[in-house]
Amino acid sequence: MHRKLIPSLALAGALFTLTGCIGGDKEEEMAPRYGRADRMVYDTVHMQVEFNRQLHTIIIDLKPEAAPQTVENFKQNIASGYYRGLKFHRVIDDYIVQTGDPLTRKMSRKGDWGTGGPNYTVPAEIGLKHTRGAIAMARLGDDENPSKESSGSQFYICLRDLPHLDRGYTVFGYVREGPGLKVLDMMSRAPADINDIPLKPITVRAIGLTRPDAPAGKSRPAPPQSSSRKQESDPEESGGSRFIKKFW
Repeated sequence: MHRKLIPSLALAGALFTLTGCIGGDKEEEMAPRYGRADRMVYDTVHMQVEFNRQLHTIIIDLKPEAAPQTVENFKQNIASGYYRGLKFHRVIDDYIVQTGDPLTRKMSRKGDWGTGGPNYTVPAEIGLKHTRGAIAMARLGDDENPSKESSGSQFYICLRDLPHLDRGYTVFGYVREGPGLKVLDMMSRAPADINDIPLKPITVRAIGLTRPDAPAGKSRPAPPQSSSRKQESDPEESGGSRFIKKFW
């Protein structure tokens, strides 16, 4: 992976253009476009994340009035089970965490993490601010994507105010203040490789739409993984001899 995909902390005053790298594999996975109508009415999300062998709940309040198409797409992905089992493929201390790439289910594709997604984009709905807790869609850079259309699945969460991103990406919700936001802070500080991929997996175990007043529950130990599950070997982590197109 190439660090040009990340807004430079030294250049935080300039809008980061997510140009990525050109060419190479573009494996894409289509999210099923269906969902349960009884759940789709809600605009609150409970996302259960396994981190440091604990299960933690992050509560997200969606903003359909500001980004209706983006919120609808996110709900459809949730309802279809698209996000379950995905890993956070980018953590940057006190900056952002990012997930939503279906390739993160495959250790054999680790060199491509950050490039995957469904075979569509979502129109830009830019307006909400990148304040602490903002959840926004990743996208390809302006050279390839001048209309700033969003990725169909990859999203990031801001861990501090990032005003230099306000006119570049679609913010469509905010993480609710509380223990979940503090867990995200800790996740951002997890040891990571040179591509900001956590050295120990951080995984979305469950995600669903709930009533706004639904209790989050306390963090608890994660159940052990089945010993019968075949473990994949860890591949080379860089893109190696080829260049690949990545979403931020």
